Amino acid sequence: MSDRKTAIKEKLAAEREVLLSFLDRLGPEDWARSTDNEPWTVRDVLAHLVGAELSQQGLIHLWVEGNTAVNPQFDLSRWNAGQLRRREGRTVAQLLGDLSAARQETLALLDRLSEQQLDIIGEHPFWGPAHSLEQVMRGIYRHERLHLAEIRKALEVPSG
Repeated sequence: MSDRKTAIKEKLAAEREVLLSFLDRLGPEDWARSTDNEPWTVRDVLAHLVGAELSQQGLIHLWVEGNTAVNPQFDLSRWNAGQLRRREGRTVAQLLGDLSAARQETLALLDRLSEQQLDIIGEHPFWGPAHSLEQVMRGIYRHERLHLAEIRKALEVPSG
C-alpha cells in the first residue's frame, strides 16, 4: 500500500477514534441538544455524518467514471435535509452502526483506488472545483472534526 493511502487510513482511524470516544460519553439528553446548525440536534449531526460519508463514496465513484462536474441543479441544503429525513427513524445505536459500516466501505474503496485515481481532479459540491480524490478522502475526516467541534460547542465541552 502506498504511503499516501497509509497516511489517509491512519488519519481516518485517528479522527474516528476521537469522535467515537467523545460520543460514547453522551447521555440521552445530550443527543437531543440543539446545535448552532439549527434546527439540527447532536443526533442529527451524527445522521449527517453517516449520509455525508456515504455520499463522498458516491462522488468518488462518479469521478473515477469520469463525471467530475457537480450537477448545476444540486442544492446542498436540500440534500442535507433529505439525508436527515432518510435516517429519521434510526436510533443512535443504529446510526453508530451505520457510521461504522460506512467507514468500512470507505476503507475498502480507498484500497481499490490506484495512485493515479487519487490524483483525479473534480468539482466538489461543498469545496468547489479543483480538488483531488485524495483531498476528498481526507475531507471525510476533516468533516468529522468540524462537526465534532460543533457537537462540543452545543454541549459546552471545550475542544481538546
